[in-house]
Amino acid sequence: MVQSDGLSFTIETDTTPLHEYDYNPENPEQSSNLTPTETRLSRTTYVELPPHHSSRPQTFRVRIRALEPINYDAEPGYHFVLSVDGVKSRFCKLMARDEDPGTVVYTGIYVDDEDGNGISERELCFQQIQVVDDELAGETSAEVGR
Repeated sequence: MVQSDGLSFTIETDTTPLHEYDYNPENPEQSSNLTPTETRLSRTTYVELPPHHSSRPQTFRVRIRALEPINYDAEPGYHFVLSVDGVKSRFCKLMARDEDPGTVVYTGIYVDDEDGNGISERELCFQQIQVVDDELAGETSAEVGR
């Protein structure tokens, strides 16, 4: 679990426990792609990947929990946007006065459909990278790069 600004961020799986590591804003390498506002408002958690010998995909959830009750007279609430490997979810989740569950759980990420005509939820999972031989797939490198 990583704690920041009265919130806890946890990556949960049904099988293997994974260690989480807090984002270090003092490390310029970690914050080089963020604007000052994004750096101030973003909380990044790094996760230890499942063992490399695991051949099956491992699903996970992201749980964000308020450590103390939120004082809505002083704080209007929070909205969270999940970003995984640079892909930002198209929908946010709220922790606000009218919808205060005290906990927000992401079980998937919402992304544009391939045809661009809709949005679908995709499962969050760790899995081995699958390498395809271009010749066996009938594609050239140029076709793959398009």
